[in-house]
Amino acid sequence: MHNKKIFGFCGIGNPDSFKETLFSLNTELKGLMIFRDHYQYGMSDFQRITGNANKSGADWIVTTEKGYNETQRFSLPENLLAVRIEFHVDEQFYEDVFRDIVPLQ
Repeated sequence: MHNKKIFGFCGIGNPDSFKETLFSLNTELKGLMIFRDHYQYGMSDFQRITGNANKSGADWIVTTEKGYNETQRFSLPENLLAVRIEFHVDEQFYEDVFRDIVPLQ
């Protein structure tokens, strides 16, 4: 994805984190459409997304896995990608979180 032109869309609770992820990919962000969390995309929404992406000159349309799954009922363009976010924690994380919890008697 390095130096590729991308157009993003998402419907998540923290769209700024998705935007930062797109910037971290060393891409040229040509546009971003943000929908409310748990948004149910309609055909007209998806047509606007793909139309705006085409107008922007983007090579790729990028969304979250959630957005990708929610648009499966549409005819998806070949240049649609989903960013997979994985969450990893180490043992220290659990020690820090549970350190001050006192078991119930």
